[in-house]
Amino acid sequence: MNKAKKIILTAFILGIIIVFPVAAQKTKKDFQKMYMDFLNKRGHTPSIDDDGDILFKHNGDIYYIIINEKDPQLFEVYYPLNVTNFSIQSTTEAANYSSRNTDVARVFVLPDGKTAIISVSILLLKPKDFQVFFPRILTIIDEALDNFASRF
Repeated sequence: MNKAKKIILTAFILGIIIVFPVAAQKTKKDFQKMYMDFLNKRGHTPSIDDDGDILFKHNGDIYYIIINEKDPQLFEVYYPLNVTNFSIQSTTEAANYSSRNTDVARVFVLPDGKTAIISVSILLLKPKDFQVFFPRILTIIDEALDNFASRF
């Protein structure tokens, strides 16, 4: 067997090993239950929002875990900010500054100019691995918020 065939066969086998366990847990309800159970154990009082995503509280603030059934390895946490007291230009500049200066976080302003979202997205080998990264994700969101707020 030549080298190219060995590489393709190895990639195929690795793909099966990685994809099948991920595909085994694929429904929105499965993700909701996994996230809700975890958050309840940590005292975050989660609920399911109108889109089927998970809303939870941390330090009195509302956060969201966005569920994407099409990409079960993607784990996203959003933190919305009310920015109605600021101009769209200053809010956008602060969002850009925070995104540039906070690893892994993105900050964007919604088209209505009333809300900014701090988002942390990571790719996981297995969906349940989010538990390992969850505390760090909350810390990253705090860092992004500090960077955002520093521009006002």
